Amino acid sequence: MKYILLVMLAPMIHAGYLVITLPFYAYLIIGDRKYVLLGILAASYLFSTTYRVY
Repeated sequence: MKYILLVMLAPMIHAGYLVITLPFYAYLIIGDRKYVLLGILAASYLFSTTYRVY
C-alpha cells in the first residue's frame, strides 16, 4: 500500500514524474484491457514522432 502512495505522490515532487506515472494512472482507470493500453501506446508513439516544437 505504501508503494502505491509513493507512486501517486511522485508528481508532487517534480512535474517530470507525471509523465513517468501516466501508464500507472492509465492502468488504474482502464484496467487490464491489453488492446486499449496498446492503442494508447501506439497513439502516444505516433504523436511523439509527428509533433515538432519550433
